Amino acid sequence: MKKRKNPQTLSSAVVKFFVLGLASFFFGLILWKGIIHAVVDSSYFRIKTVVIDPSLQFIHVWDMEKLEGRNIFSVDLKDVQQRLNAKYPQVSDLKVLRKFPDQIYVEAKQRLPFAQINLQNKTITLDEKGVILSTASKQLEQLPLISGVKSGPLKITLGYMLGGQDVQTALKIIKAFQADTSLSPRHLSRIQVENLSEINVFLDDNLAIIVDRNAIAPKLEVLSLVLAQSQLDVKTVNYIDLRFKEPIIGKKPEESAKVKGKKPKGKNY
Repeated sequence: MKKRKNPQTLSSAVVKFFVLGLASFFFGLILWKGIIHAVVDSSYFRIKTVVIDPSLQFIHVWDMEKLEGRNIFSVDLKDVQQRLNAKYPQVSDLKVLRKFPDQIYVEAKQRLPFAQINLQNKTITLDEKGVILSTASKQLEQLPLISGVKSGPLKITLGYMLGGQDVQTALKIIKAFQADTSLSPRHLSRIQVENLSEINVFLDDNLAIIVDRNAIAPKLEVLSLVLAQSQLDVKTVNYIDLRFKEPIIGKKPEESAKVKGKKPKGKNY
């Protein structure tokens, strides 16, 4: 017969195993705390410099001064990003990164002024996505002015994106106009979007182009063909309506009067 193991021997082994495991756990915990303490207190991981992308010169250095001297692991990167995004709406894709052992990098893309808009008796500057860059802007001739906007926030806030269909349609027209190489030399001065079925686009020579919100790029391709016609004297044209299958060219009132006043050639009766 096999000998039965002594219960006291088994219980003693279990106790030893438990004590050994517990001791290992506390030893590991103490060692881990020691490592963390050494890393946190080490001058090796203290932030010495904050590097800001050279293209972001408008970001003030003093906004980042509080980070210098802190442990690089203690910095809440998301919090820093949120504060910078709120203060500088003219940036997009902003990232705050750790560069070990002792540097913080700030990277972002700069939002560029793309158009202006009349809203709540103010001239507001937008980027190409409709993000508000400035709420106290002077009207700039080089930027297209969007008027007749009905959508918009109750309170104008820097960094807020105007996502209304009227604003986004106007921005889409500007992009399509600038993307057309035959039209881009001309200056698009303003867009009226009060009625999205009859959008008036004015060029620098006061020529009005009428479109709607549908198939904008193909309509502008037709416009480039119309303006390229050698027999067309743009100075006599009041508007070009592109909403129909065939473009409608409206003459200026004085030109229409001249045409009506012409006598037919031939004999006088």
